[in-house]
Amino acid sequence: FYNFAAFLEEEKSFEPVANAAKSLLADKPLSNEEQQALAVLLKDDNVSKTLENLNDAEKSAAARQSLINILLDHHGTGRILFRNSRQTVQGFPEREYFGYPLASPPFEGGRGGCALDFQSDARYLWLVEKVKQLAGKKVLLICKHAQTAMDLEETLKMKAGISSAVFHEHMTIIERDRAAAYFADEESSAKLLICSEIGSEGRNFQFLQHLILWDLPQNPDLLQQRIGRLDRIGQKHVIQIHVPYLENTEQAILYRWYDEGLNAFRANNSAAQQVADTLHEELQILLLNNDAEKIGLFIEKTHALSIEVEAELNNGRDQLLELNSCRKEIANEFIDELSAYENEGTLWDYMESMFDCYGVDTEEFSADSHTLTPSEHLRCETFPYLNQEDGLSVTVSRAQALAREELQFLTWEHPLVAASMDMVLSSETGNATLSTVKHPDLKAGQFFLECLFVVEHSAPAELQINRFLPPTPIRVLINQSQKDVTADFSHDDLRDSGVNFDKHAITAFLNKQRTLILKLLGFAEQQAQLQKESICEHATATMLESLTAEIKRLVRLQKVNLSIKSDEIEDLKDKTLLIHENIQIAQLRLDAVRFVITR
Repeated sequence: FYNFAAFLEEEKSFEPVANAAKSLLADKPLSNEEQQALAVLLKDDNVSKTLENLNDAEKSAAARQSLINILLDHHGTGRILFRNSRQTVQGFPEREYFGYPLASPPFEGGRGGCALDFQSDARYLWLVEKVKQLAGKKVLLICKHAQTAMDLEETLKMKAGISSAVFHEHMTIIERDRAAAYFADEESSAKLLICSEIGSEGRNFQFLQHLILWDLPQNPDLLQQRIGRLDRIGQKHVIQIHVPYLENTEQAILYRWYDEGLNAFRANNSAAQQVADTLHEELQILLLNNDAEKIGLFIEKTHALSIEVEAELNNGRDQLLELNSCRKEIANEFIDELSAYENEGTLWDYMESMFDCYGVDTEEFSADSHTLTPSEHLRCETFPYLNQEDGLSVTVSRAQALAREELQFLTWEHPLVAASMDMVLSSETGNATLSTVKHPDLKAGQFFLECLFVVEHSAPAELQINRFLPPTPIRVLINQSQKDVTADFSHDDLRDSGVNFDKHAITAFLNKQRTLILKLLGFAEQQAQLQKESICEHATATMLESLTAEIKRLVRLQKVNLSIKSDEIEDLKDKTLLIHENIQIAQLRLDAVRFVITR
């Protein structure tokens, strides 16, 4: 969109689309007026038969889904804009909250008082008892000020003998990481993490169940940020929110306002901030003047306004946009594929072999977590992303990585893994070897040449050619009679027997066979070249089928969707030509070779 005003103007034109979508999504029978509106809206899409099927009990569901798909594809910004909400994504945990009214004079811990002042604060006495009641369960406590966090941690340690970790803005990032890691460690004695407001920003603690709000902010979004440290997808328990507050103070007013007016503890209220902005001045006056009658009226006003704004926001939701942003059937397929890919369990075995080969020491310091350090026998000057002095703490467990942010989460896409593989591929280490094998169908004294070629392109990443032609390995096995026997013996059929051989004798033998080996290598390359041409032809056909269909679709949609510009179609045509050219000039590279002798 070239400017914001144009975007807003175009959004207005989507209203009839959204109205039609609401009726379809609600699974309600469409009135004659609604069907006529759809017929006009989709006049270029040949949907008359589909609209007739809406009144057929057997075909209604399929017709309804077909119309939704057409609306999703042809209208609105869903093709280029994505937005998800809790209503569509779901999967969030439930909440339980507990208010603890405490009789005590007002107190401002951390605003000038020393740590010993907590002894007269009813919230401190309540906290000591609550930590004991929770019987060793880990708890997150959030307060406004860093000084409060530091004083509270010191008092708990010195006066109550309760070990805790502290997390605030005056600490360095490394110190914060260490504090969070110490707290997250199941074996650590710290059962309480005391955070200043910075703890509500960006840190994930979904492995916890209990949250204590030492004080309440006046900003509803900030309150939701605090709760959001635990209220996240991946949380497996009902969240327990504990709010101790002193009676007859502004905290008591705020608790009632959040609870009775905004229902902010029980659920995420999308209208809360707008309501708070509207009623800001009234709230400030009430916090200064503790008038019970006015407070009651103000809470009623907040509740009514919250319902009104929530309804407006819900009616204004672009349900087509939300539906297109998360198509559950397609999403579930991706999730299943990703889960299977992640749970293969092959990554750490591969990386351990890599570390062992290059001289990197690995030491397990907790479940699924290791420390990597360069050894004295490191085979390269520096190992990618590995600090020579401090080493690196890593894990292949997603659960561990989520709980402990100081750990590097190794995946196949992690820079360390990718750089390690690039290092292997770009070096001569391991690209040539000799094996002795024993096979029931092979006589002793024969030899084979096993070659691994790779079909690869050098196109820029933005063309995304890997969708059609990823780096593709080609295996060719040639016997000493210059015959291709790749189909007869798989790589696993020719496993190394592990028998030692006389290196001097083998070297002399290879020197005598040099001329023949070079001929075998040339023949293997010819065989690989034939396969490469077939692979490129298939990649070209797949690419043309996919991108030609997309070009035709955009040309058709341009008639009904003004957001599709001619430049976009021309760019896609140019991109198709470039991809075609790069596939045609893809190269064949000899990646590895193995000389196999039978015994």
